[in-house]
Amino acid sequence: MGHLDTEDRNWAVLAHASGALSTVIIPSVGFLGPLLIWFLRKDQSAEVARHARQAMVFQLAMSVLAWVLGAMGSALVCVGVGFVLLAAAVVPWLAAIIVPIVAAVRVNNGEDDFEYPFVGQLDPGSRPRLQ
Repeated sequence: MGHLDTEDRNWAVLAHASGALSTVIIPSVGFLGPLLIWFLRKDQSAEVARHARQAMVFQLAMSVLAWVLGAMGSALVCVGVGFVLLAAAVVPWLAAIIVPIVAAVRVNNGEDDFEYPFVGQLDPGSRPRLQ
């Protein structure tokens, strides 16, 4: 488990928070903030790069899920079940805002090994978990 110095911690917090902020401003582009931070800091800090990568993948996953649910809901609205899918499309959008804020707070409070649900296990740069 790597420990982040103050500068790296600030960059990691910004990677998480930028995803949430981007999603609030323009839905479906929440990955751009973490992508920019990953691009700027990947050579300076492997830990910041890991946080940015996880934030980016989480934002992409939530965007794809929201778009798929929205498309399916739009296609099935005439059957009636589409309204449920359209309403469900809001859930990943909210998750793309709330979970990164939680991540930013936890990293800021010293939890340097924070991993997003599901995404953490998919990240090739994440540390193996002990059973």
